[in-house]
Parts: sequence; structure tokens; C-alpha cells
Amino acid sequence: MIPQLVRICIKEALEPGVVSREIEDLGIRVDSEVRRGIVRALEEIATTLVSRKGPSLYCRLCRKGPYTKRGAYLHLLRIHSEDIMSIVREEFDRVIGQL
Repeated sequence: MIPQLVRICIKEALEPGVVSREIEDLGIRVDSEVRRGIVRALEEIATTLVSRKGPSLYCRLCRKGPYTKRGAYLHLLRIHSEDIMSIVREEFDRVIGQL
């Protein structure tokens, strides 16, 4: 489950607005309040992954780039998936603790 959420988070960083649709496609059955918390958490994490300078994308985790959208996706997935996974876990613990 978490690796799928990492992929969703990376997709959101590169193409904002996909989290809700991707979460529904996973078929996760949770309370609507919990779902909103998950979506909000993934959107927040996604904003910290990539910076944009013109058409180029740069990794905010290691400051490397420039990348195309596909290059940034592959970089984040191959190099930083463990980092993103730990961030997602921490954020989910925080969100669940607030409920």
C-alpha cells in the first residue's frame, strides 16, 4: 500500500490534482474524513518534492536537475522512494493522531 502511495505522491508533485482520482482507483475504503486527510497529506508532501524553473523540474530533496517530467518521476522513484515513504508514514501518523 505505501509504495503505491509513494507513486501517487510523486505523480501529484509533477501533475497537481491527481491524488483524489488515484486514491479512488486504489479502491481504499475509508471514512470520508480519513480520505480527505490522506489526500491533504499527500498533496502537502508533493509540494515539497519538486521545484519548477520554467519548463525544467528540480528535485528539492537533493537539489539535482534539471529534469523533464518523466526524468523527475524516475529520479524520485528510483533515488528517493525510501525517503518519500518515510515522509508519508510520518505524515499519516500525524493525520491519524489528529482524528
